[in-house]
Amino acid sequence: MPTSIKPCGPALRLLALGKGEIWNQRKNGEVYPESLSVTAVKNDEGNTSHYVGVFADISTRKAIEEKVEHLAFYDPPDRFCPIAAC
Repeated sequence: MPTSIKPCGPALRLLALGKGEIWNQRKNGEVYPESLSVTAVKNDEGNTSHYVGVFADISTRKAIEEKVEHLAFYDPPDRFCPIAAC
């Protein structure tokens, strides 16, 4: 296992076969949301040999979700009327 991953070992065991959203940081320091899925890979004896993580930048999706929420709940009543307010 690469040296940079070893400190994450206990956390990875808890996340094995898990998925969720996390915040990550780009090389330029910008913080952004990611979708992360972690799966334990087992050897022939059934022991976990390593972990595989797949991630995707979901910044665009989060921005769209925020826009939709704003339109649904904060838009002026003359342009849009949320169901709860009608």
